[in-house]
Amino acid sequence: MPNYILPSRFLAVFPRSVEPGVDREPASELMVTIVNKILEFFMVCEFVLVPLLVFLILRYSKSLSRYKYYLLNNVVWSFAFGVFVFVIKPVFHYPAPCVHSELEYSPKPGVAYDVLAFLFMYCLANAVLSMVWTLIFRFACVYHSRPSEFILHSKYTWLLYLLGHILFGCIMFQMVVVGRIRDPQEAASELVRRVPQFANRTKNLFFVCFYYSDEMIILSYLNIAALIFGFLIAASLLALLYHHLHRNVYAFPKKTIKMQFMLFKALSIQMANYFLLEILPLVCATFAFAISYRYGEPLLLVVLTVMVLHGILDYLLMIYFIAPYRRALIRWLKLVPASDFVQHLTRVGS
Repeated sequence: MPNYILPSRFLAVFPRSVEPGVDREPASELMVTIVNKILEFFMVCEFVLVPLLVFLILRYSKSLSRYKYYLLNNVVWSFAFGVFVFVIKPVFHYPAPCVHSELEYSPKPGVAYDVLAFLFMYCLANAVLSMVWTLIFRFACVYHSRPSEFILHSKYTWLLYLLGHILFGCIMFQMVVVGRIRDPQEAASELVRRVPQFANRTKNLFFVCFYYSDEMIILSYLNIAALIFGFLIAASLLALLYHHLHRNVYAFPKKTIKMQFMLFKALSIQMANYFLLEILPLVCATFAFAISYRYGEPLLLVVLTVMVLHGILDYLLMIYFIAPYRRALIRWLKLVPASDFVQHLTRVGS
């Protein structure tokens, strides 16, 4: 008869094993190797695309005004997350929340562990938050009101965004500090329970273990709820933005409304990319931890790979759907004859 845990009287009951680590299917060494090779390929792509996109944003965004800084913020955090995953190469051990990395230099236990765990979560959270800022700005461009004027023109807007990132950082750091097992012997014991072959390597291996407690499980469900609720809010704002653009299609100059629709199309595709390759994988990984999913380790390797892929697709979508960047790239690659260049781009952009 399966054992059950009640994270809260208001939450559903899900089965889990009494000893996390006994009923589990670890990720094979072959799968870890394949994922690392894929991450290496993705990293090469990022090092090619990111400088190109940053140059395009800085050079060909005269008509986008402040929007280019939101795009840069988006690119920077996605790139930071991809680089961090590539460098650390984390391998998670489910159902218990332990993670180890084959770092050539393994930091001593203590503050360094907290910092690395915090940086991983902070880069991930801000990659999502940067998309929120972008959506808010696009919404303000269409809905004219006092808050919109503040977002579009006030110099204090950047201070508000900076405070938002700092607040996110404080929340992430608090989660790391509260949840991590701080006793080195207890943490080593938890890791060896899940990965017995590391019994003689705990002193030289970089690893972090978190408590598998009712509080952590409840926090997991709250994170899932927050991700889903946040996406629903974002989708609602996007739908309102679409409705407002079509309702006021003749209220703006033709050139302005064309640019607004171009940016709306780019934002919509980016949002779909975020949901499919960022939010949805995060929800699956968090839910797998909460219910002690047997195949959690292979699942999380796939999740990390997909989330890094999200960044690459995001860069490509920006280049393709934002007309000035696409035009510049086509001109550089000489994909169309010079005589037909303007006519071709007008047809593509319309």
